Amino acid sequence: MKNILDDIYDYLGRFIVYPSEQARVAHVLFIAHTHLIDAFNYTPRLAVLSAEKQSGRTRLLELTQLLARNPYSFVSPSPASLYTLIETEKVTPAILIDEVDRLYEKKDTSEITPLLNSGFTRGLAVPRVEIDKNSGKRTVKHFKAFCPVLIAGIDKHQIPDTVLDRSIIIKMKRRKSDEKVEPYRDIDNGREGSDLKQRLADWAKDVLERAKQHRPTMPEGIEDRSADRWEPLFTVADMADVPYVPGVPVLGGWGAKVRDAALAFIRQEKEIEPSRGLLLLEDVYYIFNEKSGDRISTSELLDELYKIEESPWEYISGRPLDDRGLAKLLSIYEIGSTKIRFRNETLRGYYKAVFHDAWERYPPRPRPTLRVAEQAERVEHKRLW
Repeated sequence: MKNILDDIYDYLGRFIVYPSEQARVAHVLFIAHTHLIDAFNYTPRLAVLSAEKQSGRTRLLELTQLLARNPYSFVSPSPASLYTLIETEKVTPAILIDEVDRLYEKKDTSEITPLLNSGFTRGLAVPRVEIDKNSGKRTVKHFKAFCPVLIAGIDKHQIPDTVLDRSIIIKMKRRKSDEKVEPYRDIDNGREGSDLKQRLADWAKDVLERAKQHRPTMPEGIEDRSADRWEPLFTVADMADVPYVPGVPVLGGWGAKVRDAALAFIRQEKEIEPSRGLLLLEDVYYIFNEKSGDRISTSELLDELYKIEESPWEYISGRPLDDRGLAKLLSIYEIGSTKIRFRNETLRGYYKAVFHDAWERYPPRPRPTLRVAEQAERVEHKRLW
């Protein structure tokens, strides 16, 4: 028997070509969770990104606005407008921000990022100084920030990692010639979508108290920040499945769909290029493994980093990584260089042992075995051609 989530799933699929089944499931559950937001302590950001224009982002945003609870859509909003809206709305708004890439092209985005990050967790507020126009007296006001947020835009790698870490990322693609959708013209003044929204709102009222008490079972591998992101969507899915048995998703039901989707998204996240710091830890790990020593000088480590094919170390901000840049990146992980004796000379360098704690906490990804000498040969061959 179909339920409200099934009907929304079918409705969205008429107008949007999703990059995957899991993306479609996540979008349905994100919309539904805006109606159950009072039950949750966390609210994932939905980041709808694409490599190019005309990839379906705008349509996805329009349909989210049609179906979500108390939606507000913006293009390049000012931080003050968002703080004021969230603070003053009696019903928690769902914030939809389009062209987020343009927003992050601005030099000062220090006000937007704290809002997106703090608003992920119920109870967190953003402190800001207010100045009385008459007296000039300064006071600190704590602005509420908790609310669902969808951000959409061209993926220019400008969105901070802290925001993406709180996001479920859907990467939209331009439709192929054989991928067809219905024209979306709202010829019935949105009546069909409005009816679905009302049904979703009525359903949410019926299950709200149950949702507040619900603690969904997480599959192995979903923990920490990932669990915080996905828990609300798991709860929505479990509430839609009737009957619901704790720990036993209904065969083919929404509980099974969301668990499959979450695991697929998390696998995809692990394939994404790591931050520059984590990439450096990985490269140093494999350099030490190839050289089989317990120490390395700073100059030799830099030379070996430059030899790694397709690495960024030979060209960072227009110049090679140097000893200061290396020290700065490694200091984040509490790794520092020291004076070390190498045969007949003393040089600054790194002991292998100082990396062990970081490697345990941030395990390097497996990669094909490739000796440093072979890497050097490839680089030389590439240079000659």
